[in-house]
This record gives sequence, C-alpha cells and structure tokens, in this order.
Amino acid sequence: MAVQGQDKNSVFCEKCFTTAPKGTEFCPECGAPLGKNSGVSTGVDATIYPELAQANLLRMRHKIKEAEDLCLSVLRRYPHNPTANTLMGDIAVEKGELEHAAQWYELALDIEPDSLSDRHKLASVRHQIETREVSTTAEQLGLPDEKPKTTLIATAAIAGLVLLGIIAYALAHTRSSAASTPQSNIDGPLRIPGPIVNPTPPPNTTGGGTDGGTTGNPAPPGPIEHELTKAINKTENGAYLIDARYDLQNDGVTLTYTVSTDKDERLIGAQLAFDSFPLAKETLKKPVDRITLRAMRDGNQVYGAVVTHTAYEAASSDDWQTAHKGDIESLAKVILSDEKWAEGLGPPKTTGTEPAATATTGGTTAPAESASTATAGGSTSPSDSTPPVKPAPTTTGKTTG
Repeated sequence: MAVQGQDKNSVFCEKCFTTAPKGTEFCPECGAPLGKNSGVSTGVDATIYPELAQANLLRMRHKIKEAEDLCLSVLRRYPHNPTANTLMGDIAVEKGELEHAAQWYELALDIEPDSLSDRHKLASVRHQIETREVSTTAEQLGLPDEKPKTTLIATAAIAGLVLLGIIAYALAHTRSSAASTPQSNIDGPLRIPGPIVNPTPPPNTTGGGTDGGTTGNPAPPGPIEHELTKAINKTENGAYLIDARYDLQNDGVTLTYTVSTDKDERLIGAQLAFDSFPLAKETLKKPVDRITLRAMRDGNQVYGAVVTHTAYEAASSDDWQTAHKGDIESLAKVILSDEKWAEGLGPPKTTGTEPAATATTGGTTAPAESASTATAGGSTSPSDSTPPVKPAPTTTGKTTG
C-alpha cells in the first residue's frame, strides 16, 4: 500500500485509506471527498499517507503498540491532521480505552466538524461507555446485568395489579362481614330463654333444625343473600336488619333483625317485611311466597311472625294505602300472622273483656288462642300449669284487605 501511495496516478481516501484513480472526486468506498475536495493540503496528505496507511494495517493485524507509535510520530509533525486523530481513536478502541478513544474522535471533529464518520464513531464509543458504567453499577449493587425485557415488565405490572385487586376485595369483604355481623352468632344455634308462646312453629327457613329454624345451623349466606341484605339495609328500618336468608324449599325469605327494649319488634318487623317484598323480587328475579320475621334482643330470639305475599298485596293496594298510608299499627294488624313471643313476653295488652276471635289479615286467617286458656274478667288464666298466654291482637267486624 505504501508503493501505491507514491503512485502519482492515484489518490488516497484519508478516511478509509482506499486507493482511487487520480481525478476521482469522491471515495468509491465511503463517499468521502478526495483530492482538493477534501479540504486538506494534498502536499501534507501525500507526505504522511503512506505512514498512516501502514499504521492502520498494523492495527488491523493487532500490532497495536507499533501502530500507535507510528501514528504518534505523524501527529508530532502534523498535530492538526484529522485522519491521524481518527486513527488514534481507532487504536484506543482496540486497546479498550474508550474514554481516550472519545477524546481522539472529539479532536478530529474539532478539526473537521462535518465528518459524519467521526460523529458515528464518537456516538458508538459513548454508548459503550454508558453501557459499561451501568453494568458496573449493577454488578456492585448485585443486580442482573441485562435490562429487563418489555414483556417481563408488562407481566410484572399486570400481576401487581391483579394482586392489588385481590387484596382490595379481601379487605372490602372483611369489612362488610364485620359490619353486618350481629352481637349473636346468627349462623349458630339461637339461645331462646323459654318456649315460644304461640304453639304453631314457623316454617323451617334454615333447613338446619327441627324446631322451625330457631335452633338450626344454617349455611353461610351466599352472594345473592348479601345483595338482598344490602338492599334492605337502605330502607326505612333497614338499620335493624342483621341478615336476609332465602329458603328455596319454602320459596321464602327469613329476615333476622335486632331490637332494643324501647322498640316495638312487631312494628319494626312489619315495616321491614313490607319493604322487603319488592326488593326480594328484584334481587331474586322472582316474587317470594312469604317472609318470616325473627326479632333478636341481646342474642336471643324474642319474637317471630310470618307475612304472606297475599297479605302484602292487600296492604300495598291503592285502596288500602289511601285509607291507611303511614299507619304502621294498621299495617302490622293486616300483614302479620302466626306471631309468637319468647317466654315472659307477649303481644300488646288489650283492655276489658274481649272474646277470642279469628282475625282476618290480608287474606290469611290467624288461628284463635289455644282452648286451654279461658277469658275471665279481662284477664287470661291457664287451665293447667302452662305459662300464661296473652291473646294476639284481633280485628272484628269488617275484613280488611
């Protein structure tokens, strides 16, 4: 190549050291301008090119020290030659001295700012420096060398969102259960202080016992029952409700609610049942035949009653609502049937002597009191050792509904 460099019929590319016929304006390999178009003194290039070509050949043969010494000897004579500075940058890259290589390429660009080749080499070296620094830092911190893949990042993000959703659902479910759990264990046996006065047991709404559901052990409420309970909680007396259970066998709903001593369990239960019929139909997607009421106080059941769908329809008719709207006492008389109280409790007292009668409530006939009790002087007395029984409220004359 040194012999070719001295050929007066040839020109050399100072960028890629390719030989081209004299008179060629641009290098056929890299496209760099040749001869006068290069902007560099042809006398200087013709003088130093054979040495630079030899230095580049030594570099490619991995004789790095010899190539560096030869190139430095050129720079001592011509320090502003861009080709010599670029070649020193290439030699520094071969030695792994990336910072020195960047400095040599910057010097070459200072001399010849329009050199795209030097700009590409400088950008490549800077990228290698940044990559090496990141790798070194990661190694010191004990992190993996490779950057995480985009797919892995997306997968991790999705997994994180799913996990947060599960945690949020669990917390919401726990709070909902804590808010709706009464003082007594409604899923376990209910403690009744004494026998229910009314001898007719309520329907078995829980399927867990033989005493009409008062001592059964029902299954935990399902999602639909939770939804129904929340809907009823928003009604006028919904704050008293503990939970609502659906009885598939009897096609009915059992409402368990709590009352304090200063509240009337009958009136609260009547309003709850009346408001619950349309909500049960909306939630269960069908009407129910009956609603069974269970009033709790201090963890014990103190009252029970049944409200049939027929009685509800009678009380919700336009004629009845026009005559009795807002009269909760009249509502209780119309829709409540099969009422019962725990021992020591009873229905509202009646004054004077009133013979036992059959009460028609919303199309349902309530049975008269047991024949074992006799009415005398406005009071009831047992015919044997049975606890005293107070008659349920009755209506006489005109049938309501």
